[in-house]
Amino acid sequence: MKSTWRTHGIICLFLGLLAFPLYFLDLTFTGKGGGGNWITLDFRGLIFWTYITLLAIHVVVSSIAVCAFPKVGALRIHLGSMVLSLILLVAGFIAYGKLLRYRTVSSQQRTLMESRKRNYAPVVCTSRTHDNPPANPDGRRTTP
Repeated sequence: MKSTWRTHGIICLFLGLLAFPLYFLDLTFTGKGGGGNWITLDFRGLIFWTYITLLAIHVVVSSIAVCAFPKVGALRIHLGSMVLSLILLVAGFIAYGKLLRYRTVSSQQRTLMESRKRNYAPVVCTSRTHDNPPANPDGRRTTP
C-alpha cells in the first residue's frame, strides 16, 4: 500500500513538472497572437491551461482510484484514470459550450421580447368591438 502511494506521488510530480516545458511550448506556438488584418484571435495559454485542467482532473481521479483499488498497480491506475480524465475534460468543454450558447440565446430572446413589449405597449384594447359599436363622427352610438 505504501509503495502504491509513493509511486502515485512520483507519477503526479512528474506530470506536474511536465507543465513547465508545456508552458514554454505554449508561448512558442501561440505567443504571437492572431495573424491577418481582418480578425485576430488570441490563443495564448490554450495548451498550458488545458493541460493544467487535465492534470487537476487526473490527480483527483487517480487518487480516488488508488484509495479504492490499493492492490492494483499504480501504472494501471494512472493509465485508466488518464483516459477517464480526458473523457471528463471533453464532456466539461461540451457542457460549458452548451451553457454559453443557452445563455446567449436566452439573452437574445429576452431582448427581443422586451423590444416587442415596448413597441406594442401603446396598443391597448379597452373594449371589444361587438359589445360597444364604434361611435359616429358626431359622437352618437349606432346600433345595428
